[in-house]
Amino acid sequence: MARVASRRSGRKTPEVRSPRAVPRTPLRGPGLWPARATVPQNCPMLSLVWVVLSGALSLGQLLVLLQSDWIVHGPLSQGLFAICYQEPARDCQLRLAPLAVLILSLYVVVSTVFVLPFLFCTNKARPVDLASNVQMLSVVLTGIGVIAVPFDLDDVLCSPNQLLQSTNCRIGWPYALACIFALVAMCCPVLAKLIADQRKTYSFLHRKEWFM
Repeated sequence: MARVASRRSGRKTPEVRSPRAVPRTPLRGPGLWPARATVPQNCPMLSLVWVVLSGALSLGQLLVLLQSDWIVHGPLSQGLFAICYQEPARDCQLRLAPLAVLILSLYVVVSTVFVLPFLFCTNKARPVDLASNVQMLSVVLTGIGVIAVPFDLDDVLCSPNQLLQSTNCRIGWPYALACIFALVAMCCPVLAKLIADQRKTYSFLHRKEWFM
């Protein structure tokens, strides 16, 4: 009837169009906030550098710990775990000094291995922050141990003054490498702290998006 009436009156009846399908934003959470795309992390290279540096320093320090030529005095050589006599034949005796307990380079390995799943599989900052604190403790204790080595020379009949002035009592290459590793290891907790801070900033900005 409406069409007949419209034809008689000469007016066109407006066509009723079906509403276009509007894509719905997926809802999430108890407050039904719209879910947004996750922003990728900005520090994969920094994380890789931290893991590689921590692993390399840990292996280097472990190899240095096994050497017995930290301090050399003529035919005698002293390490953290052994005293060796070079003449007439090389003979070593086990030695466990209190300083050996302070060289805690394995903490770097433990903290790095512990944090690997959280580093590459999640965006949590707390495990990385915890690993940074553990590495800082390891660096401090390792530095104390390296500094205290020249004051424990009774087994090789040396003194700190002779170590600096005498040619017979000298520093071996393992001790020199241990000092270098202790200095470079200071970068590990700093890198871990930077990674944790970036993750905290990312988490804060990601949460802030819900209120914008």
